[in-house]
Amino acid sequence: MSDAGSEAEGDAAPTIGTYEGSRNDQSERHGQGKMTFPNGDIYKGGYATGTRSGSGTYKWAKPVAVYSGEYAEGKRNGEGRLVFPDGSVYAGQFEKGKRHGNGTYTYLNGDTYSGAWSNDARHGRGVYTVAATGSKMDGTWEKGLLVGDGKVTHADHILKAKFVNGQPELPATITFTSTSYTMQVTDRALLGQSAIAVGGAGGDD
Repeated sequence: MSDAGSEAEGDAAPTIGTYEGSRNDQSERHGQGKMTFPNGDIYKGGYATGTRSGSGTYKWAKPVAVYSGEYAEGKRNGEGRLVFPDGSVYAGQFEKGKRHGNGTYTYLNGDTYSGAWSNDARHGRGVYTVAATGSKMDGTWEKGLLVGDGKVTHADHILKAKFVNGQPELPATITFTSTSYTMQVTDRALLGQSAIAVGGAGGDD
């Protein structure tokens, strides 16, 4: 989802929409303003020498979505909150228009991921929580998948294993929380539902 709109044309294309607001001596959009695009999208907020800069809000007309936060050089950059068309929400850091840094993504089904992001994907240290059960997948993520040493905490037991492409490798260990008994698992069938599916349903592609 892009909020570049026709604004990539800059002030050299005055027919790309309707602008209301401040301009500098070079007639560039500069300061506070409101831009209404031909497709119905609306941006309201700061500008610097013709591009979005500082705090602002971009509203997509179709499909309906909203970004509120910081901009730099015309792109989402810094702290912000992006509500996707399906209702899922990302709140956190952006860089050059992408989710990048630390942030929390809340999926349509209530699942959440809180942690590091890179180039719009879960990447780095983070925790994925399943809303329906409270189960948590904790570890290091790479391009959206859990990798390396990871831990999955359920209501009655904890799975620890090395993960490859989001899946636990054998051997693994399971510790039962009621007794603190730990068993080593070498049969994948014994893992049952110890590993949880991530992704929920939402704009986190």
